[in-house]
Amino acid sequence: MRKKVLCLLLGLSILSFPAQEVLAAPLTPVAKEAQTNKLGEEKPAGKNKLGGEEKPAGKNKLGGEEKPAEKNKLGGEEKPAGKNKLGEGKDLEEKGEPKVEDALKEKLPVEKESSEPTENKDAALPEQEKSQKDVKTKLGSIVASVQAYRGAKEEASKMQNEVSELRQDVVKYALQFVGNPYVYGGTSLTNGADCSGFVQSVYAHFDYSLPRTSKDQAKNAGYMDVEMKESELLPGDLIFYADGNGVVFHVALYIGEGEVVHAANSRKGIIVSEYTHMNPYKARRVIE
Repeated sequence: MRKKVLCLLLGLSILSFPAQEVLAAPLTPVAKEAQTNKLGEEKPAGKNKLGGEEKPAGKNKLGGEEKPAEKNKLGGEEKPAGKNKLGEGKDLEEKGEPKVEDALKEKLPVEKESSEPTENKDAALPEQEKSQKDVKTKLGSIVASVQAYRGAKEEASKMQNEVSELRQDVVKYALQFVGNPYVYGGTSLTNGADCSGFVQSVYAHFDYSLPRTSKDQAKNAGYMDVEMKESELLPGDLIFYADGNGVVFHVALYIGEGEVVHAANSRKGIIVSEYTHMNPYKARRVIE
């Protein structure tokens, strides 16, 4: 049994010897080819899959130089911490974040401002703005004119109302003496007066001074002649009567609605009559 074991070990040692020689022998061309790449070149340990040079640890994906830590994505210089978007440096700690408008002004050409003074500012305005300004000016002038007209009209209306009230007061004052006696040459509204003395005394009560006789009153009483039409006559106007030769001999006070109050004669005294009870010759206005 021991002999069988030794024989078996001896046989196994003999069989293993050629295999060691084969493994130790140099590679044949076919074996060597197995170690080359598919393109026929031996791929060094540092070769990449395409057969180019092995990208060093610091190489980028395109095979260029390794991008330093300060390099940007396109390979240019890294923008310093103090650089703005246009590449101009500013000290952020001292001056703060640079404004985009300032950077654009530095890059773009700036129009030179004219140093010549503009004498007329309106000349620089567009035509439309000048037209609008002219229209506003004209409208302002029209509004001012309308306001002035309205103010004058209101003032005139106010004065007219005051005058009308005065005329009515004169008429009311004269009518209270109706029935009193007529006295030739008299001026008393209660004890007796003639025609010219009656109107003179009535107006004297309102501080109007009239001549004494009807002839003189026809020439100088009041401030204007009035057309002898009922539509033109106003209360307080004086109506004069004359003979065929134009000589004035009587005067009456117009009270409105075609009537007058007057000192008629010694028989009738102070009465109210139609203003056409005789042929009227002329009329004058005392109250403006």
